[in-house]
Amino acid sequence: MNNFGPKIPATYNLVCVEDTTVSVGNERQAQELFKLFPRFETISRVIVEADFAEQKKLLTSYLADSPEQRYLKLLKSRPDLFQRIPQYHLASYIGVKPESLSRIRKRVLTRK
Repeated sequence: MNNFGPKIPATYNLVCVEDTTVSVGNERQAQELFKLFPRFETISRVIVEADFAEQKKLLTSYLADSPEQRYLKLLKSRPDLFQRIPQYHLASYIGVKPESLSRIRKRVLTRK
């Protein structure tokens, strides 16, 4: 959403570690689509609201949960990622260094 405002460089980027389909557009194109297909504007708003709620939940987790809690939540919600994504990407996602993630994994495994 930041790109629809002033033309400033992005503050971060995303790395796709698997095959990905990306759709690229701009505000002018979006406005044209909304005029041609008014229902598309409503659908887009619902998608943006859902994404905003998810981002808010992730931010709250970063502020309130420990790294181990974030690890356990990710393990519960997306166990498939642990087989497909390199450890250093998972560590970055939960906000720790790979060495810390190794210690968290070891602690969790010894509790089972």
